[in-house]
Order: sequence, then C-alpha cells, then structure tokens
Amino acid sequence: MGMITTIIELVVGFILDKFFNMRLWDYSNWSFNFMGYISLNHSIRFAVFGMVIYYFIKPFLDKRIKNFDQLKLRKINIIILSIMLFDFIVKITNISLSW
Repeated sequence: MGMITTIIELVVGFILDKFFNMRLWDYSNWSFNFMGYISLNHSIRFAVFGMVIYYFIKPFLDKRIKNFDQLKLRKINIIILSIMLFDFIVKITNISLSW
C-alpha cells in the first residue's frame, strides 16, 4: 500500500515540477529522500495511515453503508464526483491561465 502511494507521490511531484514548474512539497531536507519528491519517512507514514484506513476505518464504514438505500448512495456518489470534477476543472483552468 505504501509503495503505491509513494509511486503516485513521485510521479505527481515530477509532473508538477517539470510540466507546470510547481513544487508543492520538497523533502530535500529529509534524510533518505529522492530528488526531494519522496522520502522514506513520509512513505512509511503513508503506508501506516493507509493500513489504518484499510483495516479499521473502511470496515467500520462498510457496516454502516451496507444498510443505505442504493439509490441514495448513487445520488451521494454523483454529488461527490461532481464536486471533485468541478474542483479539478477549476484547478486545471487556473494552472493553464497562469502559464
């Protein structure tokens, strides 16, 4: 689990830096870092918190969601997806306008 989040962090950090000239985080001052995009300390934290979410929070939520009406869940999913899509479009628009 930590390996996936570390790879995503590395790829996103590299893309933001090289294509958009943005550096949203920099781990250069941390030991065991790679080009400032990732560090061992943060990768371990991602792994631990990912396991906490997967083994404790997800089962807790699964039990509660199981009793939800499927139509209500679908509507909630559409609303959340719409908000995320709107946010993504706004962010991309702002980034491309600042070029």
